[in-house]
Amino acid sequence: MKRLLTLLALTIPLCAVCCCSPTAGRDRSAPADSAVTRTPQPGQTDTPTPVGTWEMAISGEIYDTATGSPIAGAPIRYEVVHSYFPEIQEGWLQETASDEQGQFSLLMIVHDTDHIRIVVEAQGYITYEEKLDLFGNRNFSIGLTPE
Repeated sequence: MKRLLTLLALTIPLCAVCCCSPTAGRDRSAPADSAVTRTPQPGQTDTPTPVGTWEMAISGEIYDTATGSPIAGAPIRYEVVHSYFPEIQEGWLQETASDEQGQFSLLMIVHDTDHIRIVVEAQGYITYEEKLDLFGNRNFSIGLTPE
């Protein structure tokens, strides 16, 4: 009886963690919503991700601080400064560019222990870097200063 109670005491919290995680029970081949898709590299297979991992998108606009006009074609990327699970980044495109209106959207997969920054390096402008708060705002208005 004592062994059964010990087994139950260990099993119930484990089941709660597995059943209630953000990625548990979700088909990884199907996006959480229509705006989130995965871009795997050739030959890559889906593998389970650690609890505390989720897909998200950052978006916004890039503009010239001197004129206020949008900057088209500005490369925007995210860099993983620190991660306990760097393998979750495999197969994800980590860079995009702003469109004609300076708008961008970049999909990523993150773990809640990750440290990530956004970097914008457009020709003729000072490089912009900002630490990304994974639980905060995901829509950015980034003004670039001409060199």
